[in-house]
Amino acid sequence: MRQAIWPERVILIVAAGFLFYTGTMQDLIGLGLMVAGILVHLRRVGGSPSSPGGAIADGSRPAPA
Repeated sequence: MRQAIWPERVILIVAAGFLFYTGTMQDLIGLGLMVAGILVHLRRVGGSPSSPGGAIADGSRPAPA
């Protein structure tokens, strides 16, 4: 498992802050930031586990065909 880098941490911490507040708009902003943080992380580790050539759960990659 790879450690999160500072942009991922900043996005996710701000997202968590928005999710603590009450209100629909704060929830939407928090969820949007959470998705953005996850996408930044997936892009950094090489894609989603379901994409061809993407990262596998243990961080390894499949051998080229």
